[in-house]
Amino acid sequence: MGVYIRIDVDKPYGHKNLFAKIVSKINEDYFKISLPNMYLKGLISLLKYLNSQKIPSNIYFRTCTIPNKEVIQLLKEGGHSIGFHAENTKSKDSFIQELKVFEKKIGKKITHFTKHGSGKLKLGKYHYPIYEPKKYLQWSKEMELTYKFGNGTLEEKKSYNEGFISDMFWAEDWYRKSEFNSIDKLIEQSKNSDEVFLIHPANYETHQSVKKDLEYCIEEIKHHSIEVKVL
Repeated sequence: MGVYIRIDVDKPYGHKNLFAKIVSKINEDYFKISLPNMYLKGLISLLKYLNSQKIPSNIYFRTCTIPNKEVIQLLKEGGHSIGFHAENTKSKDSFIQELKVFEKKIGKKITHFTKHGSGKLKLGKYHYPIYEPKKYLQWSKEMELTYKFGNGTLEEKKSYNEGFISDMFWAEDWYRKSEFNSIDKLIEQSKNSDEVFLIHPANYETHQSVKKDLEYCIEEIKHHSIEVKVL
């Protein structure tokens, strides 16, 4: 039993200020703007911290947040597992096409994926917002991929299969459920079951509360000798 650190890399330039928000949106929905000193800055900071603590993660990239050379080096150094954060899940064909584009850009085959968004909002030009975990579980079987982590919705409880983790603990306290809002509870539960700690680099960069809660979680994981798992 243990904890999976899950990182969803949603924003290429974060959202720390208005300029970052605008450039991120242009890259997500229209065309690539190259600003090397800003690209994935929040993720780089997060990975440097995790690597310093010898904590690996399961990290999910969109096609607009492909890792650059610096990020790839940090991923290798920390033993992080790279997955795909799917957007266009309207059909199996659209999912396969997006995955192929992603794999070509990243230069390797991908073995596991998550879904961007939980069905409430359309989060980009190419994002299919409807959230259908049962469908993704079926695709994962047919394509020999791993769909391990859900997004904490009611639909997932009807789609449960062995090894699938439907819920998670959010680093961002504004997303947490009242019954699962304590890091101490996460640590206690992880002694008897596999748990997920989810964080977004843009929020790690922008919000001190997110950064502090991650650091506290890592301290407690190490203090209680909790296993940190990767796919």
